Amino acid sequence: MNKELLVKLIPVAIIVVGTGILSVIFFGKGQLRISSPKKAGLQVESLSQEKLEVFIDGQLKGTTPFLDDNLKPGRISLELKSTQGSYATSLDLYENTRTTVLRQVSASPILSGGEVVWLEKIAVSGQSRLNVIGTPEGAKVFLEENEVGTIPYISETMDSGTYLIRITAPNYKEEVVRVSLQDGYQLTAEITLPIIPVPQGELKKMPEHETSYWSIFDLSSSNNNLTPLPASWVKAVSLYYQSNPLPARFDFYFDYQGNFYDKDGALVNFSDSTAVKPEPLAGQIFVLGYLGNANDQKISNSAEESLSILAQLLGEKFGLKVKILPTAHGWLRVRSTPNGTEVARVNEGEQYTLLEEVTGWVKIQVSDQLTGWVSSEFISKL
Repeated sequence: MNKELLVKLIPVAIIVVGTGILSVIFFGKGQLRISSPKKAGLQVESLSQEKLEVFIDGQLKGTTPFLDDNLKPGRISLELKSTQGSYATSLDLYENTRTTVLRQVSASPILSGGEVVWLEKIAVSGQSRLNVIGTPEGAKVFLEENEVGTIPYISETMDSGTYLIRITAPNYKEEVVRVSLQDGYQLTAEITLPIIPVPQGELKKMPEHETSYWSIFDLSSSNNNLTPLPASWVKAVSLYYQSNPLPARFDFYFDYQGNFYDKDGALVNFSDSTAVKPEPLAGQIFVLGYLGNANDQKISNSAEESLSILAQLLGEKFGLKVKILPTAHGWLRVRSTPNGTEVARVNEGEQYTLLEEVTGWVKIQVSDQLTGWVSSEFISKL
């Protein structure tokens, strides 16, 4: 072994906990220091089974596990590539110390996470300091199981030694890191927690929006790192359910902007009638997942409009019909909304395509230009 290296490679343990991954990373004593004069070190490890290609300043330097303690101190650009995606950042390398990068690279940046750890010289001799930064801001920082603050966190001077750091935040995967503080240095740990893109626990159905064609599960979130980017969010949901148990068989997802996506997260255009695939199996219905803002506590107006379009398309494609039953007047009012204003009348015995259902009401296709709601008390399904 090269005598200029003071320590071994970082051992990494990945422990599966529930539906998430808890990464336990051990930074062994002294291994962030190197003795090469006027040189800096870089170590890169993958937090998954897949190797990562390591690019420094645009040049391919190797694959993980990667170690080079003969680099020039200063700022570098670092890019890590896998078959699923890539991660890019800028790093400052410091003389006589090794910067360590541990990263999981996913096809969705939302599911990616990892750590960057480095040492910087401080003026206080015989003391150490800990600095924890990263994402999300406000995540709780625990030191030896005692809550000490939130990200960003910087300690008072501390005794050198080994410490266990735990980072937690709602709807993020927890991360645990064991580090070794050294006299005369500040250790900075930049930690990115992967987002859990779906609600934890049993998913809730939205029975008020169920129809003869579908049931809907609520996947809404109040996480501001998810909701502004619904296309990225739905892709993360699709990938998440590929590696975690599915609570249901999702045929489509739809978001608060009214966009629909297939089970793989690809955008679907329902103006094309061939987009409705696969067809429901005999005796089964479509299962939809709704991605909305949990603070709204309901499906958005844009999403409601898209559901109506889908209902009309399914009614035309699968031909579920209703028959108007006898009434005292021989006709039945058609309303703009359940209990809304009258827009038309239909006669007993006539048949219409069923588009949508809510408690006490069904939506029918009255003509090519008109849809409306009638009381479910006076219809029968054919």
